[in-house]
Order: sequence, then C-alpha cells, then structure tokens
Amino acid sequence: MGSDDYLKIIEDQGHKLVYNPPGNGNCQFAALAYHLSSLGVLRSPETMREEIVKYLETNPLDEDGFPLYEWVPYFDSWPQYLTHMAQDHTYGDQLQLTFITLTFT
Repeated sequence: MGSDDYLKIIEDQGHKLVYNPPGNGNCQFAALAYHLSSLGVLRSPETMREEIVKYLETNPLDEDGFPLYEWVPYFDSWPQYLTHMAQDHTYGDQLQLTFITLTFT
C-alpha cells in the first residue's frame, strides 16, 4: 500500500489529514511540535526532543513513583536510553507521549 492509499482510507473514514510529518525518525517530535503550535507553544522538532529528554532525565519516575526505566527494558540503563533518545532520527516512543500528556494537561 502506498501513502496515497492510506490517505484515501483516512478520508473515506471522514477524517482530514492536516499534517504529514517526515518519516525520518523525527516524525513524532515534528507532529508534536506542529500540533502544539496551535496552542501557542512554538518549538522545533529538535527542541521538542531536547526538552523531552531533559525532562525524562530529571524525572525518572512516574507520578506513582514507578521507574520509567521499567518501560524500556531493551536498554541496559536509563542513561543509555536517554542517550539513544537524544539522537537525531531516533523514533519517539510512549515515554515521549507521556511527557506531553503530563506537561500540557
């Protein structure tokens, strides 16, 4: 299936694609930056990544005191995960989305 096929499926379901981020590993951060701009929060995708990683570095526990590292067992350590996530073209995951939820709700 090509991207046009996916666009047709989206439109057939009554939705409108308003932003299609680049599929280069920075897509989650680009999409977050795009949508937050409508709330007056202006950040580049690179700044979004940097701020999220910095937040996770200083807040390694969730609101219940559970270590966030437990969500990423495929890394040997929390610092290793953060170093990985700080790299350009590294796909975002559920922890970045959790950051946005905690910060902007």
